[in-house]
Amino acid sequence: MKDILIIGYMHPKYDKRTYRTVSTLSQEYKIYYQYWTNDEKEIEYEENNIVYIPVYYKKNIQAHPFIKLKNRKNIDLKIIEIMKRKKYDTIYFHHFLARFPVKSFKIAKKQCNQIVYDLHEYHPENFLSAMKGIKRKMKISIMTKIFKKQLNIVDKVIYVSQGIKDYMDNNNYDLKHPYIIVPNYAISSLKVKKIEERDKRIAFLGKVPRDLDEEKEILKRLNNLGYEIALIGIDEIKDKALSFIKPMGFLPYEKMLEETSKCMFTFLSFGIVQPVNHIYCMPNKYFDSIGAGVPIILADKFITMQNMTKKYKNGIIININNPDESIEKIKKLSTKENYNELLKNIEKYQNEFIWNQKQKQKLIDFIKK
Repeated sequence: MKDILIIGYMHPKYDKRTYRTVSTLSQEYKIYYQYWTNDEKEIEYEENNIVYIPVYYKKNIQAHPFIKLKNRKNIDLKIIEIMKRKKYDTIYFHHFLARFPVKSFKIAKKQCNQIVYDLHEYHPENFLSAMKGIKRKMKISIMTKIFKKQLNIVDKVIYVSQGIKDYMDNNNYDLKHPYIIVPNYAISSLKVKKIEERDKRIAFLGKVPRDLDEEKEILKRLNNLGYEIALIGIDEIKDKALSFIKPMGFLPYEKMLEETSKCMFTFLSFGIVQPVNHIYCMPNKYFDSIGAGVPIILADKFITMQNMTKKYKNGIIININNPDESIEKIKKLSTKENYNELLKNIEKYQNEFIWNQKQKQKLIDFIKK
């Protein structure tokens, strides 16, 4: 049996995307799993073919981006020490080391036979994403060069969406690696509820990201039509203009699915801050909605999700900037006949949105080849 070192970097132990690769690959490999912890006393241990390697780091969320970057040096050096100390055939990066973004890949190249790079995001945009203006433009330019150097070293790449892969193909990335597309699949699914079993509720899943300035008018109108607007995943809403939204707090995954399954729709839209990552994103909340058996109201600015929604006919695509048209679309597809068609399509294709054994085997086979 060959061994794999999985670098979770600053992802917590049970981060959904990171941990599912750990549990999946442990079916056939011994796994060394490095992850971030805020518990200084947490120690390395082994269980069920997985060696858990916590790396302690005290995060300062309020710090300036450059201070955060400076403070990463110690944790990066600890991870490099792990990379040099452990014996493994494959290394799987869920993120690069911020202070040693190229050097860490060069070290890995000397230590093992294969480097796999899982791109949760398009890094030139996402890294130090809080930067603004000219500094942001300079950062993206520098990170693009670094990103290309990383890709020249690695052996295989995993993309979160076909949209990001296509964007990179069209923007001077020389991508010749073997690759697969692995979206943020739902962990599990529920039986699709009938329309009579649902509440007249529309839900956001997870935290309300960025701003909802463009969405406020539609949400208010939906609320006036009798829809309860709920937010599953956060305890309070600070924006007074969104006071009609009911926060439901954080829920464990299965409880979140159950609460979502009672809704008529989920609502997926937010202000775009990172054009590539957001326009071509495939977030957990999209797949969790289908896992819960709930149709999606999707803003048309999200190209990759729009293509999926058209393909599987599992939701409504609206123009946020045209509230009148959007409300009419939602009304039309809320009639029993049309809504039942959406439910039939979700039921038919639901398994395509779940991290099931088929998807697990796809990842295992990709690592093997």
